[in-house]
Amino acid sequence: MPGEILKKKREELGYNLKEIAHTLRIRFDYLKAIEEGTFEKLPVEV
Repeated sequence: MPGEILKKKREELGYNLKEIAHTLRIRFDYLKAIEEGTFEKLPVEV
């Protein structure tokens, strides 16, 4: 699953989700949903 890959790499590099959210300017809860594979928590497509 893509979210698992992202989470593993983030952890290997020593970043926490808050740091990534701030740097990328993406909401924390969206990044968490991606890592957890709970895509229904993301906004709908435009």
